[in-house]
Amino acid sequence: MPEPRRTARPTAVQTHRRTTQAASSTSGFFTGWNGQERVQWACTLLEQLGETTLETLPLLLSGMRVTERTVQAQGHETALRNLRRRTGHLLTPRAVRVAVKAFLRAVDNGTAEASFRIHPGDLSFTRIPGHEARIEEARTMLHAPPDRPRQSLSVAPLGDLTARLRHRTDPIDIPLRLTDLDLELPKQHDLERTPTRNLTVTVAELEATADRLDLLDQAPEATWDREHWRSRLDKVISLQRVTPGGLAHTDTLDLTGLQHLIGLPGAGKTTLITLLCATLAARGQRVSVFFTSIEVAREYLDRLRNYNVGAAMLVGRSESTHRKHGERLAELIAAEGNGGFGHTMGAADLFAQTCPLPAFAVNENDAWARWAPEDAPPCEHIYRQTEKGNTVQHLCPVWSRCGRMKNHRELVTASVWLGHVRSADTPVPAHTTPERLQYFELIARTFDLVIFDEVDETQKKLDELGANSLKLGGSPDSIHAEAQKVTTRALNGNPAVTDRRMYTHAHAANNFERHLIRLHEEISTFEDRHQEDLSLALENRLLTTNFLIRVALKHFKIHASSDRRSGIYAFFDGALYAAYNPDRPPPCPAVEDALGLTREELQQRWTALVGALGLYWTQMQRTDDIEDEMDAVAVQFALLLAPEHQAVLAPIARLAVAVGFSIAAYQELVRATRALAGHDILQQAVRAKASADLDLMVPRNLLGTFSSVLYRRKAEGIGFDIEYLVLDSTPRMLLQRLHEEGTNVLLTSATSWLPDASAYHVNVPPSYVLRPKAQDNTRITLKFRPVTDPQRNEPVRISGTGVHMNANLRTVVRDLARPDQGGGLSKLELSIRASRTANGRTRKAALIVNSYDQVTEVIREIARVNPKLAERARGVQRAKPDAAPPGERYVLRGQVESLGHQDDVDVIVFPVTALGRGVNIVFHTDDKDDTDNGVAAIGTLYFLIRPHPVVGDLTLMLSRIARDTEAFDQSSAAGQTLEALSAAQRRARGELFGSVMRLLARPMSASMLPSEFVRPFAANLLIPVVQTIGRAIRRSQPAEVHFVDAAWAPKSAAGQTDDERSSVLVGMQHLLRSLVGSTDPGQRDIFQALYGPFADAFADIDGLGPGGGLAPEDDEDDRYLSGFDDEG
Repeated sequence: MPEPRRTARPTAVQTHRRTTQAASSTSGFFTGWNGQERVQWACTLLEQLGETTLETLPLLLSGMRVTERTVQAQGHETALRNLRRRTGHLLTPRAVRVAVKAFLRAVDNGTAEASFRIHPGDLSFTRIPGHEARIEEARTMLHAPPDRPRQSLSVAPLGDLTARLRHRTDPIDIPLRLTDLDLELPKQHDLERTPTRNLTVTVAELEATADRLDLLDQAPEATWDREHWRSRLDKVISLQRVTPGGLAHTDTLDLTGLQHLIGLPGAGKTTLITLLCATLAARGQRVSVFFTSIEVAREYLDRLRNYNVGAAMLVGRSESTHRKHGERLAELIAAEGNGGFGHTMGAADLFAQTCPLPAFAVNENDAWARWAPEDAPPCEHIYRQTEKGNTVQHLCPVWSRCGRMKNHRELVTASVWLGHVRSADTPVPAHTTPERLQYFELIARTFDLVIFDEVDETQKKLDELGANSLKLGGSPDSIHAEAQKVTTRALNGNPAVTDRRMYTHAHAANNFERHLIRLHEEISTFEDRHQEDLSLALENRLLTTNFLIRVALKHFKIHASSDRRSGIYAFFDGALYAAYNPDRPPPCPAVEDALGLTREELQQRWTALVGALGLYWTQMQRTDDIEDEMDAVAVQFALLLAPEHQAVLAPIARLAVAVGFSIAAYQELVRATRALAGHDILQQAVRAKASADLDLMVPRNLLGTFSSVLYRRKAEGIGFDIEYLVLDSTPRMLLQRLHEEGTNVLLTSATSWLPDASAYHVNVPPSYVLRPKAQDNTRITLKFRPVTDPQRNEPVRISGTGVHMNANLRTVVRDLARPDQGGGLSKLELSIRASRTANGRTRKAALIVNSYDQVTEVIREIARVNPKLAERARGVQRAKPDAAPPGERYVLRGQVESLGHQDDVDVIVFPVTALGRGVNIVFHTDDKDDTDNGVAAIGTLYFLIRPHPVVGDLTLMLSRIARDTEAFDQSSAAGQTLEALSAAQRRARGELFGSVMRLLARPMSASMLPSEFVRPFAANLLIPVVQTIGRAIRRSQPAEVHFVDAAWAPKSAAGQTDDERSSVLVGMQHLLRSLVGSTDPGQRDIFQALYGPFADAFADIDGLGPGGGLAPEDDEDDRYLSGFDDEG
């Protein structure tokens, strides 16, 4: 194997030893600053950039590319990126000050040596004479290409070995005896391979590949249906390049760098991706394709392997991942008949779940008994005793034959990798590389092309990686429970870290526990005493002190101007933090004008509130009898809001105090835990779901760590769970970072260019449009047809009706499915009969709901009112019901595509986003001349319920934060200094914080949202609607769409006029009109190609009474001045 091109990084033990040596003498071998000395890396670079203080350090460590475009930082890109790796999370001024104080303490006690003098007050720094050589070495190291950490483990020799389970928590050793086995060494990834720089593919090459695949289809050994590749390429696909003047036909696809291709529904995107993979693989080039579901990836794997393309699946390594995908595949196989006996499916052998090592245990029965199903396999934790009695760690020798690792072995040599984007953030097995890498890093360095299919949905999934809802209490795997385990390990003398950081963590954990118990008690009291009036407004909401204050003002009809509300938010939060941190209290905010007080009166109120909160905080540490202290806080809270409402405000005051102090205590726990996370202790508490390597690849989100508490009732049983939201990085930026490492990236989707859709819009201008040749004939008819309740004689609303939702849904289904009074056909059957292809095939009807439970409700009601129709109806489920009544028929998501050519199915019921992107329900025949081949089998769509974010959905908030981060990252810094850009970042961050707080203060309903979120809300809902309608217009087929729920347009349902607030249909209508009417000719052509048929259809919705635009709410000018500088 060729020598790696990068130098090995020292191990943690070597680094610690060398740091200690470096700290003792400046003449020793300098390997860099670590531990408390790391802040000096920042001094070194900032000095070179002409700065004399650390004030701009949070900006430098944010990972924003805009920083590299400032006048000072240009040419120092490598140093800036290395600084993030070496310095760590110092992302707020407070965090920098904490690091500086820790450094100065270490210098004072002799455990660190200073090369810079740093002032803890103004963060200014100067060199210490005599350290010039060391500082120059550090500067050289910062500007050098980064070294990847390496692992030095070797495969264990056969013989007596030990497998160690749960090495991070409670280790269990299993003695093994491995003898007389024929095991080969694992093959290695080629880290020396470099991507093709200028990558292009011509249509002529794709045609040659299509001809080659068609020949394989005709071979006698072909057992699959013929795909007619050349016919699909010639008759369907039209490739156009985006130019400033509009769209122009092209015969060459330039894939160099970062490209964005819009593939319209039915335009042949699946055909293009398959042919690209086969073409590039034949050239000897490597391609990685990421889909939005493993099921779609598995279908591509089967298809490519049919044509002898070396393809493999990239799947995560965790136990839960293997179990989840394995169980889904097992259900699909079982659904084939006879419970799956005698059946299999492609890739079934890639989801093995059992580690084979217990079979080689010295005591096999004992090994199987101790080896829990959730235990991760000890691939890198095999131990051997040497002749001298030393214990040596090794890699598992059985890995090269292990069924559970088959997919990772196949990846080493495969030309095409297929998987879900989240699998990319998985460690590459140590058996296959000497470097410690995540798969996305390996791909970026060595692959020629990366394709993100349905990139808008991929981006949404990546946004979710940037947030982590942590259970604080209420479950055995909560942060509270995990923190207790850490403390117990320390007290038992078995910690992973044996220095004083464990004591700091223990104190923070105990403090957090006290506040969590208090929060739990206050929520319980609130639930018991105020369930009928306030608890329904608070459950499943992200609770912050600002939100609770706003709820109190609204609920009790306390008038307060926007300035006054903003002043109250800042005053209360500031006082809370001053009471919690008496050693570093924030000053009293200058809000006297907003509160109508003199400065002297304001200071008196400040002293009183801080004092009351401080007494609560002090007394809570000694006893649980804090009623007097809580009453004193309630008095001050009422004085701040409305003294005459003191009695009714008291419950909100108590909850606000408990929430605020719990957030502050959790932040303190995070600060104590961050030092331990590198030792695999409580990593989930300090970062979101993304790995540390992915965090370094993408920027920190503009908002920073956002603190909020949520509580919800348990799904089963009594009680409730308490959760804490952690926002961290911006994983969506991975899409725009990968090509910087060398690979080429192609982003594809039908709906990834919609600027108002914060969750789905991919901010990379389109390069190409893939459109069906016959698109101009597409006809979509939209109708708003709410059902009238026969008893109440009013339109039936389903969405947002709480406990009445299912009953109302059944009413609507009854109206559609019940036979005519004379025994004739139902409305649903009549619509099915009316929809046929050009060749006379009957097309199907789709009933769209919001959940799998609602699928069951619909199928059950159809079976009750029209048993004959129920025989021809199928409900799509994630898992097949155990004992469905005889009249109810269900299929799994993986079986949906086969419904297209099943003549005994007329009705398909599914949740709006359940089918997944890339799943097509079309007619399929072996006759390439059959014009119905590939035509949409669904002709009529009924949106029974208006799609709506589920309770607790964070999409709108997360996507807004990610979008603003992306915008700042891509902004221009021409001529700006670091100081000016840092000030701009603070302003942008403050504006974003205000927007997020205004959003969280409202129910997630278009009629209640701040004006700035109404259009993004409608645009985010438009995407799944357009994607669903797109299934019915493949091959330019006409489609009829019915919006049945009165919630789509409640005023129109009552014979009035709707606007953008009352109706998302009106919002979608206005949005589409503005897109296709763009004054930019290039953009207008793109939007017309993408959304033209939809814009025409939405402009003329039968039954909709469209009206005006938006009216602002009364609190849209509120300012939120505190609460986001919360880490350190």
